[in-house]
Parts: sequence; structure tokens; C-alpha cells
Amino acid sequence: MKNFKQLEKNEEIKKLEGRSDSFMNRLRVYFKNGLQLSVIKGDTSYGGNQDLFEIAPFNLEGNLDGSILNIENDDVEGFLTEEDVIDRINKMAQL
Repeated sequence: MKNFKQLEKNEEIKKLEGRSDSFMNRLRVYFKNGLQLSVIKGDTSYGGNQDLFEIAPFNLEGNLDGSILNIENDDVEGFLTEEDVIDRINKMAQL
């Protein structure tokens, strides 16, 4: 998750919070618009065993809400590259 340090320059991001432990790399992105995004990577995340990321967007009420990013049939999206995750972060920042 060290590569996400560049996100600190995004003026639409209020705070980045690392929540990693020995089982899972975790990052929570808090946006100035009130939305949040959870980014994880680990053996049990979707794509983690392939060194890919899983994300979960949260709405203004703090509830999991895949419709924010037009995620079909689920509230989480996995098997994402770092570039994919940065793209989703930029989309949420502009909402």
C-alpha cells in the first residue's frame, strides 16, 4: 500500500488511514465529499493471492454501497490493479 502515498496530494481526499495487520493490507480513504473507500489486499480478498486489490465504497451514512461506483451484483469489487484502484478513487473524489 506504500504506492498509494501519491494520493496524499489529491485535494479531494480528507484523510488516508492505514489499517493493516499481519493478515491483510488495509487502507481507508476518507473523501471531503463524505464518502469512504476501503482498499484491501490479502490471501482472502478477491484477487489478493494474485497481488490484486479489492475495494468497497461506503456512502454518506457509512453503509456499504456498490452503486456509488456502479458495481453490479455486489457491494465490493475485486481483482483490481493499483491503477484500477486509483481510477476508482479519482471517480469517488469527484462525486
